[in-house]
Amino acid sequence: MQTKLKTNNYILYLYAFLSKLHFFGSLCVPFYLNRLGISYALMFTIETIFSVCIFLFEIPTGIIADKFGRKISLFLGTLLFGISHLISGTTLNIGVFIFGQTIGAIGLSLESGADKALIYENAKYQNKNPQEISAIASRFDGFGTVGMLIAFPLGSIFVASGIFNYTSSLGLVFIATGISAVFASIIILFIKEPKN
Repeated sequence: MQTKLKTNNYILYLYAFLSKLHFFGSLCVPFYLNRLGISYALMFTIETIFSVCIFLFEIPTGIIADKFGRKISLFLGTLLFGISHLISGTTLNIGVFIFGQTIGAIGLSLESGADKALIYENAKYQNKNPQEISAIASRFDGFGTVGMLIAFPLGSIFVASGIFNYTSSLGLVFIATGISAVFASIIILFIKEPKN
């Protein structure tokens, strides 16, 4: 069991990296303005809807993590986040886009806190002391940060490369983000969740 729990750390690091490959990160405003062709006012309205949805779903999705486990919550959350970006990258319909954003908000709510709880529970069952638990959590965050640091400029370089036309490229970076999130959701299924 101890070996499986130690392997969990590496799975969690890989999950953190893949789930934070947000290739669209620096391209949200051009995506809204140039691909969807909407105004700043509608863009901020959609972002407000997204934020309100995260707030509204935070408690109900926390119940899922408590009842069915952190692994299931992370799997569903990351999968929904990935699906939302696949929808965002393929649609030009504002209603469908808002639906996708709502799915993404539910996904982020399912992920919220479940990752840190799983890290803590995993380390606790490895008999780690508080400093070691903190180091594992820091590495987890570090792998996520590295993912973002790699993905942000790569997404921008890809869009500017001219390989595809500009508006298509804006959609493709959302699709790439969705694909990496779907892979992250599959990776998390290999976690051996400690029993409470």
